[in-house]
Amino acid sequence: MKRESKSEAELTLRQKAEKLVNTKTSKNVPQYSQFEAMKLVHELEVHQIELEMQNEALELAKEKAAELATEKYAELYDFAPSGYFSLSKAGDINELNLYGAQMLGKERSMLKKRRFSFFVSDDTRPVFYSFLGDLFSNKIKETCEITLWAEGNPPMYAHLTGIATDNGTQCLVTVVDITEITLARKALQERERFLKDAQMIARLGTYSVDLLHGKWISSEVLDLIFGIDDGFDKSVEGWVSILHPEYQIMMKDYFLLEVVCGRNTFDKEFKIIRQHDKEERWVHGIGRLECDKNNLPISMVGTIRDITEQKRAEKALRESEERQRFILESLPIAIYSSPVDADFDTTWISGDIKDITGYEVEEYLSEKDFWRKRLHPEDREMVLNEFANFPVNGEAFLEYRWKCKDGQYRWFIDRALLLDKDAREEYLGVIVDINERKKAEEALKVSEAALSRQNELFSLLLKNLQIGVFMVEAPSGKPLVVNEMASKLLGRGILPDASRHNLAEVYKAFKKGSRTPYPPEEMPIQLGINGKSAHVNDMMVVRPDGTEIYLEIFGSPVIDNQGHIWASLVSFFDITERKRVEEEIQFKNAELQKKDAEKDKFFSIIAHDLRGPFSGFLGLTEIMAESLPLMTLEEIQPMAIAMRNSASNLFRLLGNLLEWSRMQRGLTTFCPVVFLLLLKISESSVLAIDAAKTKNISVSFDIPENIEVFADIEMASAIIRNLLTNAVKFTRKGGNILVSAKPISGDRIEISVKDTG
Repeated sequence: MKRESKSEAELTLRQKAEKLVNTKTSKNVPQYSQFEAMKLVHELEVHQIELEMQNEALELAKEKAAELATEKYAELYDFAPSGYFSLSKAGDINELNLYGAQMLGKERSMLKKRRFSFFVSDDTRPVFYSFLGDLFSNKIKETCEITLWAEGNPPMYAHLTGIATDNGTQCLVTVVDITEITLARKALQERERFLKDAQMIARLGTYSVDLLHGKWISSEVLDLIFGIDDGFDKSVEGWVSILHPEYQIMMKDYFLLEVVCGRNTFDKEFKIIRQHDKEERWVHGIGRLECDKNNLPISMVGTIRDITEQKRAEKALRESEERQRFILESLPIAIYSSPVDADFDTTWISGDIKDITGYEVEEYLSEKDFWRKRLHPEDREMVLNEFANFPVNGEAFLEYRWKCKDGQYRWFIDRALLLDKDAREEYLGVIVDINERKKAEEALKVSEAALSRQNELFSLLLKNLQIGVFMVEAPSGKPLVVNEMASKLLGRGILPDASRHNLAEVYKAFKKGSRTPYPPEEMPIQLGINGKSAHVNDMMVVRPDGTEIYLEIFGSPVIDNQGHIWASLVSFFDITERKRVEEEIQFKNAELQKKDAEKDKFFSIIAHDLRGPFSGFLGLTEIMAESLPLMTLEEIQPMAIAMRNSASNLFRLLGNLLEWSRMQRGLTTFCPVVFLLLLKISESSVLAIDAAKTKNISVSFDIPENIEVFADIEMASAIIRNLLTNAVKFTRKGGNILVSAKPISGDRIEISVKDTG
């Protein structure tokens, strides 16, 4: 590459020389002989070689100088106190110096082609991306500050300066470590913030006054105290306008005469009008004059503190002391002071001592044991022992009786504390008259004892009461009282999760004949909460053991003296047995009604069956009564036989009636025997067949003659007779009735009566 560059330079030099030769005219060229020309050519060639040698020497010197400059530049580049980076558009590191690698905490060879943003902290990475984008888009120098994280090193605050190359493919970035500067700046900012916070907390502002020009400057806190902004006129006149009108003249005289002229320190409490809300505020100003070499005041610096809250607290304290003084003078209490281990009981006493004891202050202090000898004999030892231990305990709090001027003992509370626990020389105490309170306490004890007896009686009554008692709070429905009988009947006592909304669910209460919870709006306990009395007898409760019990419940609200419903009370008892008896009675009544219906039906059948024989019998007797003298024996005999048959049928019907009566009374016995079925059915069917003949009904039998059955003859005959009688009754004239019997499975016989009715 160097050789090509050298040839190009020689070619360019030759072209320039030829151009200069060509510009010369021919008259300037001297005429030489061949020998002279050859000599001249030889000299020129020698001269040309000399020039080429000089040129090569110059080129070599130039290359050495360039290499030396490059080495010096490389050393300067690598060991400069700044990091130099070449970054691509994507932020990849193309080149970097050694200090830059040290900044990133890795070898230079390991950092090339790495993304520079990997070493930027998360919070400053957006700043770096914005900086990188601006470099390539704006084509001007850009700067930013970021935080670098190097493995094993603390975070480094860095200042980046960069510019994009002309071709726009990469950018050159200089990185300067500004960690110490940044930390120092943050420390300074923290101290300034701390100072500002301290001033804000203390409500302390600072100022400086230029006395020569009448101007002053103030801190931010002082501006807040004054309620002013940056546009306020910070002159002497402006300061005076902030002062409260009552203080303006006084403060101007104080500042000019005592401070400036008298060369004194500014130290004054005064009132101002805070400008932004016109509120009166108290401040305390302190200032120090600064003088020139001639001792003439030129400026003043100082502080102003807002003491409004302090002034308000002082005012409140004064008012509180006045109120306490008024209260102490108004209340039935006395305050006293007594020395520890002294002869005198009391050395000083104040308050309403005369009203609570009857003694004047002078009388109380006249005798050294005035207080001691008036203690109640039963309380003396306890009180004196307590005060004997006073230096050890440091305080005393006791109640005792003390004899007043009227000769009566009254109750007092005495509380005393050591004024100086280290010196242990004097204690301060307060005596309060509690005689009325003691009377009230005694009366309360009597009332409590009476109430306790009443509660015991009530508890005993509830315990022995043979009905369940259940009471809930209104309006919540929380159970309050459940007596033993209620717990026994319900199988449950007070359930903590019970309320007015779920009483039926938690106590498993159902309406009779239902398995859904008892409707709340119908429960006496719920109606009592709503102020209504109620009575139900259809509640069924399922106890935890699975047994069911029926309850009759009476409920009513519990109302206090003000007419407020505070509870709901129900009483209930077990009516399970009563319900069982009622159900049994209902069942018996149903059975009686059924039997009455059967009796009526049976009598109807008997009456119907008797009507036929009696009608025939009466008809025959009527014929015999009217025509007997005219009748022959042949005519009389059939009629007599018919009358005999009718009488036999009547006898059998009466026997059936008697048998039914015995069955209803439970007197019938079951006596099965073996008999021929056809024979007994024929005998039992005579009346029915006679009735069938009157309706021209044909009665036929399909029963084998040899079929025998094992049954009660009377019962079987009654059943066949009833079936056949019904068939005749419901069959139209000219109809047919078939009585049949056939063996079925096992040893049983099926008997059927089939008609066309």
